[in-house]
Amino acid sequence: MPHPILYAKDHYVILRPGQEEEFLTAAEMLDLLRTIALANPDLIPWDPQQPQATQDQILQDLLDNSCELTWDNGDWIQWYAVRLEP
Repeated sequence: MPHPILYAKDHYVILRPGQEEEFLTAAEMLDLLRTIALANPDLIPWDPQQPQATQDQILQDLLDNSCELTWDNGDWIQWYAVRLEP
């Protein structure tokens, strides 16, 4: 049976056009998605007036089930779970 660490999503690599890759923890990634959602309310289907738990679940679902957001102007961000060696 595979070791559970193979399925851990503790760190993510972020890719954006014209920028160096960036490594974030899962908490930092959720904070980034929250920032994106607040700045681009049409990009992520959520209402900032929703309870915090609902917002957190929407962002967690996005993190777990997607890997890219694309803006109308062609900008994009991609994220992938990575395992960092100590």
